[in-house]
Amino acid sequence: MTWFKGLEDDSIDSSHFTTRKRQPKTMASLSNILQGKDESLRDYIERFTREAIEVKG
Repeated sequence: MTWFKGLEDDSIDSSHFTTRKRQPKTMASLSNILQGKDESLRDYIERFTREAIEVKG
C-alpha cells in the first residue's frame, strides 16, 4: 500500500481505485464521530480532537 499512498493527486482515472485513497477529513465528517457505548467521555474527546486536527481548512 505504500506505493499507492505515494501516487500524485488525480493520477488515477478509474473509479475502481479512487475509493481506496484516503479522503481528506472535513468539518462535516466530524459530526459522524460518536461516543462509543463503553467509551469514556475523556477517551471520546481525545479521539475527537485527534480527528479534528486532521481537518483541512
